[in-house]
Amino acid sequence: MNETTASLSLQALRQCIDTAASSSNGDEASAWARVDRLAERLQQVEADLQEQSALLRTVLDESPDLIILKDQDGNFLLTNAPVARFYGSTPEAMVGKHDGDFGCPPEMAEAFRQNVQDIMARGETEIVYEESRDARTGRTSYFKSIKKPFAGPDGRPRILVIAHDITDLREAQLRVEEKGAAPAARDGSHR
Repeated sequence: MNETTASLSLQALRQCIDTAASSSNGDEASAWARVDRLAERLQQVEADLQEQSALLRTVLDESPDLIILKDQDGNFLLTNAPVARFYGSTPEAMVGKHDGDFGCPPEMAEAFRQNVQDIMARGETEIVYEESRDARTGRTSYFKSIKKPFAGPDGRPRILVIAHDITDLREAQLRVEEKGAAPAARDGSHR
């Protein structure tokens, strides 16, 4: 359980105790019975939230797509396992950091940050074709990314990025283009 959840749980428990005490009409045993029931309910709610959180983490990490949640400064709020592997990190270690902290060249990291800010400013979901460098191998990969801006619970802008790896498709396209250009270069013809 994180600090925010624990704080909310304590607030809810205090509220339950106050409610139970005020509605018991001075019957202490009745008040404690209510507190016990409310505490059991609170424990069940927490268990349900933990189960839902674990399920969501499994779904995120099993997706082959890179799934990212960033703040308005381009810092990671959440990533899935494929993103972390791509950057040679863990999802937990990426929170609060940006692309440049994981071996992404500074100009590329700045382009990612600027792209995120531009899409947030427009406020519309966009599909973007982009490339990035794998921190482990140095290999350039190509992605078709869906970028959806939205306001977080605190009202501050965020962006969800779902990036589908299209490297194989892009490399095949480049090979076809090279083959088409090679005969033209040999015979001097232009297409």
